[in-house]
Amino acid sequence: MGNFCGIIDQAPRLLNLGAVPTQTEIANIEFDITLDCNLRCRYCYKGEASQTPMPRRVAFDAVIWLIHASGNQKNLGVFFLGGEPLMNWELIKELIPFGMTRARQHRKELTFGMTTNCTLVTDEVVDFFRQWNATFHTSFDGLPEIQNKNRPTASGGPSSHLVEKGIKKILAYQPGVAARCTYDAENAHLLFENYKYFRSLGYTNIIQIPALSATWTEDVIEELEDNYMKIAAYWLEEARKGTFVFFKHFEDFFSNRKKDKRGTVPCGSGRGYGVINANGDYFPCSRWGIHDKETWSFGNIYEGFYENKREELMRGFQESDFLPECASCEARCVCSGGCLAENLDTVGSPFTVIPISCKISKIWVKAGRHVLDTMVEEKNTDFIKRYCPEELKACLDGEGTVSEKRMPDYGQPQC
Repeated sequence: MGNFCGIIDQAPRLLNLGAVPTQTEIANIEFDITLDCNLRCRYCYKGEASQTPMPRRVAFDAVIWLIHASGNQKNLGVFFLGGEPLMNWELIKELIPFGMTRARQHRKELTFGMTTNCTLVTDEVVDFFRQWNATFHTSFDGLPEIQNKNRPTASGGPSSHLVEKGIKKILAYQPGVAARCTYDAENAHLLFENYKYFRSLGYTNIIQIPALSATWTEDVIEELEDNYMKIAAYWLEEARKGTFVFFKHFEDFFSNRKKDKRGTVPCGSGRGYGVINANGDYFPCSRWGIHDKETWSFGNIYEGFYENKREELMRGFQESDFLPECASCEARCVCSGGCLAENLDTVGSPFTVIPISCKISKIWVKAGRHVLDTMVEEKNTDFIKRYCPEELKACLDGEGTVSEKRMPDYGQPQC
């Protein structure tokens, strides 16, 4: 694995191992390893942020900080974000072996992953990730006409052909890699075609996330619902043949359909994970990092961790009522008030729901419920075993027929 003595640059600041949280254990960290990027995504929330890459010293210190901030946690993770992380490829090659070696010295396991736009993925990159069992998360917008419009290169040219080359290499190594795309009101009518495009590339893990800051009209919402129902029909068609695609919003419904209350926390931001930027500042997640440090940073690995600020954010969420109709909304089983950082970006407060997100969440639930009801009505045992294992005995009567009893919550099948 090599000798890492002397690999860390000298710096005037010293890592403060007392600058760790006292009320929680951090097991996963995102590294904004560079904000430089070879694409110019038109909706990028980081905008014209500083292009300064994360210094080698900060990156190595942040790994050591994580090991100590993780407390009793044994399985840790570091995830590279950007910009495009491969713009800082030389640092990645040094940091992964160092981090895994140092973690094992503390009897912990550290894994690495990276979100990439796929355009700079080479055989060297994939071979290195394979060697160290690192993982990819691919971020692009799907159909060439959408990708090239939303994510042109820095020079203004198309990027879809570069993406497809990189995807083939990644899928050959990691068949279950997630395809994560952003859609907006302008291309919502192509969501179903986009889904089929991802499947044609070989993806079995698909995440399509709306840009909520866009202008959404009622006509667009109707188109979006129509596209989700088409995706549901396509998903069912493949499931009947034994292929169960991981489509995030269906999975969310399958997993949470019994919940009768809105979630108390939206994600692990500020709790089990956070992001460290090039200056060593710690934020609840990467998206928070574009905001005012004095207001939203929980500390710095060289200075201290401000537990009171973390608690203030968590308390603010838990005490917020959001909207009065949340208590009876049919989407409450999958909704936790939306992304706090996106709420802040769009409406100025992390605790105020973006109104359009409610309508979109209801569409996700409607499509997911349609899939669930159909599979149970068709007595698809493979589906029941996969998505309703805790109720399998209640589902099967004698020779494998499915009980027709209905669940009290949301009128769902007692699958």
